Amino acid sequence: MKLVRDANVRHQAGILLGECLVYISVWSVLLGLSFAAYYRVLDNTTRLRRSAADIVRVLQAGERWREDVRHSTGPLKLVGIEETAEHAFHVPQAAGEVVYYFTGTNLLRRAAADAPWIEFLARVNASRVNRDTRERVVAWRWEVELNAGKKKPAVRPLFTFQAVAPVQEQP
Repeated sequence: MKLVRDANVRHQAGILLGECLVYISVWSVLLGLSFAAYYRVLDNTTRLRRSAADIVRVLQAGERWREDVRHSTGPLKLVGIEETAEHAFHVPQAAGEVVYYFTGTNLLRRAAADAPWIEFLARVNASRVNRDTRERVVAWRWEVELNAGKKKPAVRPLFTFQAVAPVQEQP
């Protein structure tokens, strides 16, 4: 009788060990899947935070540009460098001339002739300022596209700002 009882105990212990190994393997698979999902969410959150920060940066820059155009005291001037993406946008003001200069990757701003150049907007893919002559006013349109980063975005980071100078310009 004792041998039969020892065999039953060993058989039950073997089943318990097998069940334990199954539980551990299932737990390991679930843990691996949950870590993969967590890191994917973390990566998406980081990209979303960077995109939001870029949107805030470009909106603040656009509002500053519009404010400079609205406070101009004379005709605005756009100077482009042939066969390059570089251009300068001159905005005369009471305290001096504000100049925006696109270098091909960054946008620089100088508040006066003796002021230093300040990086106004970094990681810019394209920037274009267009004169938009209307019936009674001359409007200016600034289109800026930010670098998308490593992954191709679903929507291009392209922003457009419009402003009208208070001084009537000659066409």
